[in-house]
Amino acid sequence: MKLKPKPKIKAKKNQHVQGGHDIQRLLQDGLSAHREGRLEDALQAYGRILAISPRNPDALHLTGMVAYSRKQYDIAIAWIEKAIACQPREAMFYYNLGASLNETGRFREAVEAYRKALSIRPDYAEVYSNLGNTLKSLGDPDGAIECLQKAVSLKPDFSDAYCNLGIALADVNRIREAEPCYQKALALNPHCLQAWHNYGNLFRDTDRFSDAIASFQNALALNPDKPESLNNLGHVLLLQGDVGAGLQYIRKAWENKPDYWDAGSNLLLGLHYAGPIDPQMVFQAHRVWGQRVMEHIRPFADVPSPTRGDGRIRVGYISPDLRTHSVAFFIEPILAHHDRSRFHVTAYSDAAIEDETSKRLAGYVDEWRNISHRSDEEVFRRIWEDGIDILVDLAGHTAQNRLVLFAHRPAPIQVTYLGYPDTTGLPTMDYRITDDEADPPGMTEVMHTETLVRLKTGFLCYQPKSDAPEPGPPPCVEKGYVTFASFNNLAKISDAILDAWCQILKQVPEGRMIVKAKPLSDAGARQFLMARFERRGIDPDRITPVGMLPYKEHMGLYGQVDIALDTFPYHGTTTTCEALWMGVPVITAAGRTHVSRVGCSILHRIGLDGLIGESLDDLIEKATELAWDNRRLVLLRQGMRHRIRASTLVDGRSVTGSLEEAYRMMVEHTTSAVS
Repeated sequence: MKLKPKPKIKAKKNQHVQGGHDIQRLLQDGLSAHREGRLEDALQAYGRILAISPRNPDALHLTGMVAYSRKQYDIAIAWIEKAIACQPREAMFYYNLGASLNETGRFREAVEAYRKALSIRPDYAEVYSNLGNTLKSLGDPDGAIECLQKAVSLKPDFSDAYCNLGIALADVNRIREAEPCYQKALALNPHCLQAWHNYGNLFRDTDRFSDAIASFQNALALNPDKPESLNNLGHVLLLQGDVGAGLQYIRKAWENKPDYWDAGSNLLLGLHYAGPIDPQMVFQAHRVWGQRVMEHIRPFADVPSPTRGDGRIRVGYISPDLRTHSVAFFIEPILAHHDRSRFHVTAYSDAAIEDETSKRLAGYVDEWRNISHRSDEEVFRRIWEDGIDILVDLAGHTAQNRLVLFAHRPAPIQVTYLGYPDTTGLPTMDYRITDDEADPPGMTEVMHTETLVRLKTGFLCYQPKSDAPEPGPPPCVEKGYVTFASFNNLAKISDAILDAWCQILKQVPEGRMIVKAKPLSDAGARQFLMARFERRGIDPDRITPVGMLPYKEHMGLYGQVDIALDTFPYHGTTTTCEALWMGVPVITAAGRTHVSRVGCSILHRIGLDGLIGESLDDLIEKATELAWDNRRLVLLRQGMRHRIRASTLVDGRSVTGSLEEAYRMMVEHTTSAVS
């Protein structure tokens, strides 16, 4: 959340025109009303000036600023341009023109306006601050940081610029430099809501969750209804595992700002964490989100003609996670095995910072386009010009999704896959990729706005990292007791599954449990988790909380685990595959929606249906039985990687072939429907 430009509504002191005395009085009356928020009175005063002097630059400019205050930015631009035509050497006019252009997304024109202001007044700190924000929006972080540093050097007490400099530095992971900027901003202005909000974001992103919660609470103390702070506080509480409180804040954020699509998506994602919940209610919530989007959007004008190529089906994958992220474990084998003689593949990466994984993925596709600083309209036009036949969403309602773009239908066929365990709720999303185990025929179709397409190979294809350690023997052989584990997101640990885990620990009294999750690096998150176990009668000494670890250490920690316990109702995916690859059997419970059947799909592919409980009681029984069977634990561990390698779970060629068959079916169906 950057600080928006604060428009200037000053005027020159002297008016050397006929009727100057009346104009000066009217101008002062208008300015007083303007500053007090009496916009209609201000507009009447400026109108009376223009009736006397139609080319009065101040009245023209200030009429534009009334429109700005009313969020009528195109009207504001027109009036300010008239003022500039009458007074082309007034820096403030260009400053406010840039602010208005910025609000309409015309960032390059805004940059020109700001640079013109600086050519007239080179020491204009506010312009440097706004220019920095706009350059950040254009994907020029170095230029943004340089301008914001110039702003604070020109005006050392400029708290807003310090806040924006902190945001720009944090966006490029220069955290050590960003934090002092927020501290300086708050020292200058302790009531700066945006500084508290963005300081909270920094704490969240560096796993200091208790500090993040305190910062967002400070922001909300200044404005209890601020949607962004409500949403982000709710998100942090979800990450910490306090799902009920988190959902309350996120729901309020969306209520306060009905077109705050990210808050709506966070609410939908969070509903899956909440434990036993009516699937129809969850589906209706998704439909409401989709309907609200469709009612809000407006068509883009002057759509270009699409490029039609060489007869290959043109597939586009769009995701913010084409980088080192769990999604990459599953999309990389697909990209690597596409039949490029029949499919032209374009990746639309929405990652602001790309890494070595991004570079590797880019090597598998025909075109790689970074869209991270592009508006939905710009991306729409790019996709349309690329002539994409099938556009595939890999994010669903997860962070930084582009689902609103799909509402505009930039491609004739639109598909959602991999990133989200449920419907998008959009009537413009045509298909959802799944399989018979995750979505058994007849069970879940009525809870989707998309048509389900089930891959015969299973919908997931996992690519283990080559540097994962070799699995050793189960640790219970040496230690004499069984160690259970969950490496899942804390939000997935619902009360229902925690009750089940505690029953298992009571039935295996010598057993221990490792709970690993990123937030557990924070003392407050650890205390919250341990209190949940203690309330259920489990000695905290039996629980080992572990926070963020480097990849090799993370995978190596499975060497201390005998049995992994899946979460419910929101199953693990990457963590389940990782545990199995490291030889650790995973016990899961089957539900009646996709989100609670992903573990069933994975275990079925490798022939371990016996580890699937038909209920939570069955999960308790299966886990307890396995804990007392050392011989079976040893055999499972010894044969696990062979079992996986022999399955479609890691067979990129087979799964990609099945997916391509589905794509061809979609194209044929669309072609026949049109003809």
